[in-house]
Amino acid sequence: MKHLMLLLGIFSIILVTASDIDAQRRTRDRGEERERTRKDDSEVLGNIYHTIHMGNINFFSGNFSLSAKYSGGYKLHERFSAGLSGKFFFDIFNQINVPNINLFSYGAGAFVRAKITNDIYLQAEYDVTSYDSQNFSRDIYTYPLIGAGYEQGIGPWKFGANALFILDAQVQDLEGVNRLLEWWITASYNF
Repeated sequence: MKHLMLLLGIFSIILVTASDIDAQRRTRDRGEERERTRKDDSEVLGNIYHTIHMGNINFFSGNFSLSAKYSGGYKLHERFSAGLSGKFFFDIFNQINVPNINLFSYGAGAFVRAKITNDIYLQAEYDVTSYDSQNFSRDIYTYPLIGAGYEQGIGPWKFGANALFILDAQVQDLEGVNRLLEWWITASYNF
């Protein structure tokens, strides 16, 4: 009987110790998993960048034009990224003896970028834009753009410019404006 009690006592101690060790191991595993999840989340968020564009400014011949664009992208690789953008164009045509014509156009697009150096990149974009016209109608156009840009800065903020050539002849000649390219002054965060 003493041997049975001794065996039960040893078995109880081993069982309690094993469950305590298992609980500590599971706690450590959960902590390591949380740390891996935080690290993965920070890597994903560290690959997202934002760019604000202002451009296509025109003050000539009594006309006024101003455009703005927001782009958000994801770095697929150190040199390659892809993203989406939204933009608007505001134009005022001032004509003699005729009321001013105000046009508001807007659109969205998808783009890919390839860095040539840390400061210079190439960009291809495909846009869908709803253009307001002088005869009070609205037409939607889809068209590709291709161009290059330059951004420089220290830390997460970079400033620069880019120009994108419009590759659709019909969009280039909308309203007789003859827009061959879109040019932008940029401010980027985390690019």
